[in-house]
Order: sequence, then structure tokens, then C-alpha cells
Amino acid sequence: MIHVCLPVCSDDAEGALAELVAYQRDVDNHASYAERVKAADDAWTSRRGNKPIRVVREMLLAMCSGLGRCMYCEDSRAHDVEHVRPKALYPDLVFAWANFLYACSDCNGPKGAKFKVHMRDGRIFDVSRKRKAPPPVQLTVDDPLVLGEPLLLDPRCEDPLDFLRLDLDMGVFEEVPSAGLALERATFTIDLLGLNEREHLVEARQDTFQTAESVLGHYVSLKHEGAEPAAIAAKRQAIVRQPHRTVWEEMKRQRHAPGRAKLRALFEAAPEALHW
Repeated sequence: MIHVCLPVCSDDAEGALAELVAYQRDVDNHASYAERVKAADDAWTSRRGNKPIRVVREMLLAMCSGLGRCMYCEDSRAHDVEHVRPKALYPDLVFAWANFLYACSDCNGPKGAKFKVHMRDGRIFDVSRKRKAPPPVQLTVDDPLVLGEPLLLDPRCEDPLDFLRLDLDMGVFEEVPSAGLALERATFTIDLLGLNEREHLVEARQDTFQTAESVLGHYVSLKHEGAEPAAIAAKRQAIVRQPHRTVWEEMKRQRHAPGRAKLRALFEAAPEALHW
């Protein structure tokens, strides 16, 4: 789970985003919060196949790592437009570009409307709503849902690696902060998305580390042997296209850590790889 970069905005993208504003306006015109929740769900269901949402999917796909990997788990191919702030809780953001990520169904489905927020005074509130549970007619101005900020890390506007560290050998995420709100956010993100609970994810990260280290070694060997540029470029592409981009970022970040002499030597032999 790494920070994702915004795509270059084309004319099609600008037109699609303008259409989303109009879609959102239709939802916002409903009087009560409960009505807006229903309108948001109905509008998303009926319009998710429209051209503006298809353009949004293309924009989000361009932001994914590897070959279109899920922005949360980085393992499966992304195909769901995920609402960072769940649409069942935040109907005013159902068509907001800034609220979109691209995710796989294994991450998007279980997350659902499970959500926690933190207040400026440090308090944390669970604002989740069970599936099919009716929303309140209105929200008060001091409701945590209104005033709170997400506990879930958002890779579009912050770098998850400021909060998370990947154990390259074990394939599991650990919390970087030792206390406070930052620790709560790291733990909540790991738990909500099941980043360490799905065994295939853990094993895939371990395999990715072994593969990336091996391919980087081959790259260095070809470079020193004066191999054809195309052969060298193929090794670079093999690393860049791998799933679990976080593994590669952690390899770079941890190359000076104790016990990583081999990794450190590889990057010293190919310093350009630090910019891949």
C-alpha cells in the first residue's frame, strides 16, 4: 500500500469530472440526510456504467501500481471504484473524484461501510453502519460523522509508508508509530483491510521480495557484462510490473538496514534503480 500519483488530466477527464459534479448536485438536492443516502445509492447503481465513470476508471487505472493492481492490497487486479469515505455514510461524496480509489472486490467488499473517524481532541468514534441499517433522518452539526477525519489511511493524499513498515522476510505489515493517533491509524488500516490476515497476501509479498532481489541481481550482471540494452530494460520492466509495489519501495528504504548487505550492494551497483 503506497502513495499513488495523480494522472495527467485530459479533455475527456475534465469533461467527466464536470459530469460528476452534476451527478453530485442531483444527490445533494434531496432535503434529508436519509434521502441523500438513498439517492446516492440509487444514482451510483444507475450511473456507474456511464461514460464519466468509465473515464474515471481509466484515470484510476493509470494511478495503480504494476499492471493495474488494487491500491489497497496491491495483489489482485483492481476493478471496483472504491469510495474512501463510504457512500452509505457520506452521500455528499458519492461522485467526488477526491473520494475515489481503485480496488479489488476482496478489499472493497469487506470494507463496506465500516469506518472510524478521529476528532481534533484525539477521540475516536466508530461511525460504521451495518448493511441495510436505516440512516438517521438528519445529522447534527456536531456528529462525529460530520466533524471527524478518517482513521483509514488514504494513499491518494498521504504516504502510507510514513505509518506502515513491511517486514520483507515475513511479508507482514508493522506499525511505524509507537503511540498516539498515528499508531491507531496504522493499526486500523491493517485490520480493516485484512492486510496481514489474508495468507495469500503475506506469501505473495515474500515471493515478490525474493523475485525482485533475484531480478535486480540479474540486471546488475547484465549491466556489467555489457548486454544488449533491450535485455537490461526487460529486467527493469520485470521489477516495475510486479505486484506489491510496497515490496520494492521497502527494498529501497531498508537497503542500509542490518542484515541487508546483499541488497545494499545491489543498489550500489545499480543506483539508477532507486528511481524506478
